[in-house]
Amino acid sequence: MLQTTAGLAVHLSAHESIESALVDQLLFELPQTWVGADAGAAALAIEGWRRFQAGLPEDCYTMLLQAELAASTVFERAVISGVRAQLALYQGEFENASTTAQHALDQIGVGHDALRAWLMAVQALACGIDGNLASARRVTARALALATMDGRALLPVLVSDAWQQLSLGHFALAQQKLRNALSVAQRLHPSCKVQLSLIHASLAGLAYDQDELHTARHHAEHAVDLGISAGSRQGQMGGLAILSRLEFAFKQTERAVTLAREALSVADSLDSCKPFADALCGLHLCALVPAESVRWAMAVASEQTIDNSLFSPAIRDWRSVCASRVLFAHGNMEDARHALSSAIVRVERGESGSAALVLSQLAAVQLALGNVTDAKITMRTAVRHSVDGALVRPFVDAGIEIYPLVTECLKHATTAEHASFADQVHRILAAFDRVPRWTQAPPGESRAGLRQSLTQREQLVLQLIAAGLSNSAIAMRLGTAMGTVKKQASACLRKLGASNRTEAVANARRAGLVAGP
Repeated sequence: MLQTTAGLAVHLSAHESIESALVDQLLFELPQTWVGADAGAAALAIEGWRRFQAGLPEDCYTMLLQAELAASTVFERAVISGVRAQLALYQGEFENASTTAQHALDQIGVGHDALRAWLMAVQALACGIDGNLASARRVTARALALATMDGRALLPVLVSDAWQQLSLGHFALAQQKLRNALSVAQRLHPSCKVQLSLIHASLAGLAYDQDELHTARHHAEHAVDLGISAGSRQGQMGGLAILSRLEFAFKQTERAVTLAREALSVADSLDSCKPFADALCGLHLCALVPAESVRWAMAVASEQTIDNSLFSPAIRDWRSVCASRVLFAHGNMEDARHALSSAIVRVERGESGSAALVLSQLAAVQLALGNVTDAKITMRTAVRHSVDGALVRPFVDAGIEIYPLVTECLKHATTAEHASFADQVHRILAAFDRVPRWTQAPPGESRAGLRQSLTQREQLVLQLIAAGLSNSAIAMRLGTAMGTVKKQASACLRKLGASNRTEAVANARRAGLVAGP
């Protein structure tokens, strides 16, 4: 049995008081200040859970085994089963997590409303991530009803509910629920650093997708700091992942790769997080170690026919898109399309909350393959899926090649949807227009003057020239005539004072109009 820290032990003689204190500790991830002999097996299981979050899974499993051997009450057995359910959830074993949580609920029966609401939150989240959304909503409704009777469970239930909304693609509602959860945590339970870390990581991801990059950095840094302080690897990994994506957006590729590898290291003991960090590394390595990134992307593409139940649908979609982007960047268009195949099926079935992410990448691939009509249709669908939550980064990250497709969407907004659809198109185009400011280049009049002198289409052609594309390849990607591209390329050379394409790209890089190699 764990030893009580001297001077910190709290004597709780009443059986109900001990159980209540343990529930608080479990729900709010409170710092361990006592584990008295009276606390028994439940306290041991909770400490095991804390060890797991600190990256000590072997200690965790040893403690859970000891707790199971020592358990003598229904409450203790329910807590142990609940911890095992949460472990299964963190490790991507979603069906096991749901079954184990239900087992705990069956054990505890009635009473202990806060503990039952927490177990339901774990079960609902497992069902939601695994795609069983109807069951997730039913369980969440029951959990919220219990949480209104015992407010201690409100925070984990709110977080679970928000994550389910994310998996459904209801981004605006998810953001509102996460903000509510953050307010509850900060007001009522400021010491529950694990929950706060996870909330900040989720808000960082949403802010990034909305192109609110400074807000995203704020939340991501909080997620990392709180995760380190609480010994929670999931929130820490989530914060590092967003910081890595931010550095990549600002063209700081080496720094982005360093952070992605750090996220992968942190996620090493969390199987459900590892694929996400791995995908970040694969995407960012495209700019530094092309051969390594292509090998990774081809391996992911080969998984398309495998039902890998360890990864949630959201993680599978993210990995597929990252692999497709790597292959796209290296000109492997057929492989880039194949990498998206499983994700496309999930979108078509309405089982994906990542439709805008998947379809924007698919449109880029279709355009590159010369399927201009299909690309336009796909882009309109992607934009419609992005309206809820005002998501713009999935389009920017898909590449400047899709800019004309986004512009084309304005011609096809129906009367009923025109206002929100058109507003979203303008938000996406504005995000593209902000991209040149993220490149690292010395400030000066020449930079500002050059950017103003180049038309939007000339800037687009310049980006593609810098990527090494020929005029014919540029014409195919943009769906325009070869003669038009030649005129725009000539205008770029003239305005940049260059005699050839190589010199034009070098001058553009010095002026900060395109990213460095």
